[in-house]
Amino acid sequence: MDREKVKCTFRENLMNMFRFCFLLLLTQAGFAQTGQNDPVYKSLVETAFAHLQNEECKECLNDYEQAFDISKHSALSHLRAAVCAERCGQVEKRDKLIRTATTISWDLCNDLLDDADRYVEFKPYIGTPFEKMVRLFARQQAEANGVNFDLKAELERIHYLDQKYRIMKDSMKYEHKKESPEYEAFIQEWIHTDSLNMVRIEEIFAQHGFPGKSMVGDKGASTVWLVIQHAPLEKQEQYFPMLTKAAEEGEMDKSDWAYLLDRINMRNKRPQVYGSQITSDPVTGYWIFYEIEDEINVNKRRAEVGLGPLEKYAQMMGVDWKLPTTSIPPSKDN
Repeated sequence: MDREKVKCTFRENLMNMFRFCFLLLLTQAGFAQTGQNDPVYKSLVETAFAHLQNEECKECLNDYEQAFDISKHSALSHLRAAVCAERCGQVEKRDKLIRTATTISWDLCNDLLDDADRYVEFKPYIGTPFEKMVRLFARQQAEANGVNFDLKAELERIHYLDQKYRIMKDSMKYEHKKESPEYEAFIQEWIHTDSLNMVRIEEIFAQHGFPGKSMVGDKGASTVWLVIQHAPLEKQEQYFPMLTKAAEEGEMDKSDWAYLLDRINMRNKRPQVYGSQITSDPVTGYWIFYEIEDEINVNKRRAEVGLGPLEKYAQMMGVDWKLPTTSIPPSKDN
């Protein structure tokens, strides 16, 4: 593939990759409540979604309603159920489901519609009264929550800048050697941007405290965590108590907090707790998980903070890993 084609492909895919990464975090965080681990609930939402895909609106609604008797934690499932109600012509039920979805996460509802090319079940409703209602209810919920829209917009720009260089890295490595002036300039610009992002986040902390979900939405709160996650260790440790309090109060996702805890532990050469951090094997060069505390129970801990099984994460990250059947004593080096 020639360089011009690489550049073209990068420009076309940058925002799609950026949006997908964030939506992945959001939808995973949407499963952080207790009910999502109920096998009956999981079976019902899976069959309900299958009915939605097959345009079987009555069966779809029936299964979703049974699932919601078990747990009402998922904005995504409620919005999908609203689509089923729309198809069945049940207007009052549709409106109620949209209202519930936006109450759970108005921010996620907006992002799902923004990414309707990927969440294709919503694509037929873009530009229709259904979309307008979702946007209206989302705006109303955001205003009721006291959302700071100016700060939210600023954090969206910071999020873009944080991810921009990380997404560009592989393309730059393909186009330029690591020792080249171009690649070195890219790295320096990346480091400089991260430092400016950190300075601005600290200014926001000084003015607002932690800007949580109720102030800037899911994406805004996650952006603050992201900047801290990519900051020097001393900044991570300085603000870890603030982020811990925010997670305990529901103002940021516990899954984000877990990633930060693991990152801090790894940098301090302590075992990680949730298995979020990977490193390269010094012998083989393959990706492996950094040492995990009480590894046999890692999935129990992950479920408590809304993270899926480590086996699935390992597969996504290209790590060859299996859950041990017996406890492994901690390394004496730690």
